[in-house]
Amino acid sequence: MVWSRRGSWILAAVVALAWAPAALATTVVPVADADLVSTATAIVIADVKAIESRWDPATRRIFTVITLDVRDSLKGEIPLGPLTIRQLGGRVAGMQAWVEGSPEFTVGERVLVFLSRNADGTLRVAHLYQGKFSIQSDAQTGASHAVRAPGRHVHVLGRGAAAMERRPLADFLRDIRLHVGRGPRGTAAHSQVPPASASGQVTEVQSSFVFLDVPARWFEPDSGVAISMHVNGSEPLAPTSGLGQVRDGFAAWNAVTGSRLRYSDGGATDARGFTFDGVSTISFGDPLGQLDPPTNCSGTLGLGGYFRDDTQTRVVNGQTFSRILEGDVVFNDGWAGCGFYEAYANLAEVATHELGHALGLGHSTNPDATMYAFAHFDGRGAALRDDDRAGVRFAYPAPTLTVQRTGSGTVTSNPGGREKFSANLMLMGNYAHLDDTRLLRQTLRKIQPADEFQSLMFGQRMTTVFA
Repeated sequence: MVWSRRGSWILAAVVALAWAPAALATTVVPVADADLVSTATAIVIADVKAIESRWDPATRRIFTVITLDVRDSLKGEIPLGPLTIRQLGGRVAGMQAWVEGSPEFTVGERVLVFLSRNADGTLRVAHLYQGKFSIQSDAQTGASHAVRAPGRHVHVLGRGAAAMERRPLADFLRDIRLHVGRGPRGTAAHSQVPPASASGQVTEVQSSFVFLDVPARWFEPDSGVAISMHVNGSEPLAPTSGLGQVRDGFAAWNAVTGSRLRYSDGGATDARGFTFDGVSTISFGDPLGQLDPPTNCSGTLGLGGYFRDDTQTRVVNGQTFSRILEGDVVFNDGWAGCGFYEAYANLAEVATHELGHALGLGHSTNPDATMYAFAHFDGRGAALRDDDRAGVRFAYPAPTLTVQRTGSGTVTSNPGGREKFSANLMLMGNYAHLDDTRLLRQTLRKIQPADEFQSLMFGQRMTTVFA
């Protein structure tokens, strides 16, 4: 989601799927060049020499170490030569974690990067994709340009999808130096990422650090199990501290008829941040310091992402999905006075939108949908629209139940003829249960795929009619 000082909000998905769905969301506000320069710990031009993703069992996180060969230092005490930076997310042994809006790297490219510090002192790209430029040369003229690729599926104020930015390198470097001059060169040993062998991490060498567009969804609802979301902390600026808005979002998605999806409120948790700890968590206040603080009401409002297992797949409505194992949302700190948290309905709308991404839903093309890329802030709060409901029905269709008839007559959901009695259907895993003893005497029968009886969607009331 993107916010502007003019009061427009734009929502951004984490993972865009081929059928229009995705996972959690990252929210950014475009950062001006002057703010990007002034808040950066260091600015360097470097070549990408190596990329290695790691799974850290101690912190339960997947991150990627990018080794740079620094060719020039524009700001900060960064010497020429090797420099390692650490980005959240990556791919290890079939497991992938990704934060939408992350900068992407490829071994062999030359880059201009604005760097900030992680909580442990290592460096990362500042403000996600906004702090990374690729340096490219024109094949005909030989002129070099700084090219900033748009954050994947991040929407930017006033332009819809983020656009590719291309600037003459010499002009851009001149502007940077006007702000900071030549930064002093000193040691950066304290900023290097420790080797994996020092902590028993599992590693996988990569040729690039990019997002793989693979559809993903939760498998638990297929067995009637709700997706439990927990909350860490609260937002003191928000009415109900943000908790009521989150619960309204749960209720909105749970109320969709024709969908088996159910959220459950897992309550408070000590789990926090974007961490693969087995607990899907909505964290307030960036408890692990995974986000850069906003500057002048610009920067990253929140990040979202999920951990998926590409070795587990399932086909739903003709689409193959990988399995989502955990989803986390982190709201940033430092946004007081910027107009986001204070309005109940606005935060409720955004929470509902983010929870839609957590299900694997992406942006709708319908401007009225709550899952549209731009927030409406029209007082709707957690309300869904038809296109939102259609999306969750596609990803999490209600099971088609079949009922065995006894005697003669028909079973229909459209009453006709002489009504003898009504029965309610309940789903219990792969079983159908009719609660009228006059029909099946409370029979609980496993539904077989080959059964050829009247099909009914879960939650409908059926009427049995005899001639």
